[in-house]
Amino acid sequence: MESTVSLIGFFIALIGGINFVWILLWYILSLSGRAGTKLSQKLGTDNEQTEQILEENKAFNKDLLEKLAVRGGITIIGLLMYYFG
Repeated sequence: MESTVSLIGFFIALIGGINFVWILLWYILSLSGRAGTKLSQKLGTDNEQTEQILEENKAFNKDLLEKLAVRGGITIIGLLMYYFG
């Protein structure tokens, strides 16, 4: 029984960890896009949609942070199941 819980915990941690890294990559790319948009504003090369893009990016970043927190929690729970199982 203990090895079954440990095995399930390992797979939960593995899938959660892979998903966490994938969302972290998207978050970093999103931050890069936001920095580029702000730079274009400072240089004066922005257009009429720049403010809208920044607001959409801010909402997208918030959503990604929520997903990162959930995936991190799932990974930690899986690791605890693996360790204590």
